[in-house]
Amino acid sequence: EGPTAVTINGQEAATAVIKATSDNDTPLAAFVAVVSKNDRVVIMIAATPADTEAEYRPLFEAMANSIEVSEPVAAPLPESQGILLFGVTETGNVTAAGGSAWEFIGLEGELVDIIVRPLAEDFDLIFDLLDESGNSVLDIEVDESFGQEELRGFTIPASGTYTVSIYGFSGSAGDYEITLAEAGS
Repeated sequence: EGPTAVTINGQEAATAVIKATSDNDTPLAAFVAVVSKNDRVVIMIAATPADTEAEYRPLFEAMANSIEVSEPVAAPLPESQGILLFGVTETGNVTAAGGSAWEFIGLEGELVDIIVRPLAEDFDLIFDLLDESGNSVLDIEVDESFGQEELRGFTIPASGTYTVSIYGFSGSAGDYEITLAEAGS
């Protein structure tokens, strides 16, 4: 069905229902909504077996009708805990209310390792590496495992002050250790 032009929360939008078949030959119905405002677009896709489409379609429509496209708001960086020095392990804390941050001076072309280790088995953390403008220099935050997180052999893109921003996964809190090292040392 469709696409059909609609308005969702005062925003231009379009909806459609696409019929398809899964890899195991199950007939499917996918509800698609595209909502735009200024230069931002949200796409929602929800699918169900075709025989339950009538049951789930009101839910999918309600989900689409709840979409409000807005400008992203960056969370403020937590106050810096201090300066990281090569080869020195520091201890920090993440609270449920916010993260933790450490700074270091990086030189263009320098290869570094950053290791962040939670001090409790039930504390899972993630970290990001930000440049002087507060922009991430990574493709994605570091969250490789439950436990120690590592960024190994990272090449500093430009000389300047960098911030390691550390948060608990899903609002978790706890103590951790962080080490900045020359790559491979």
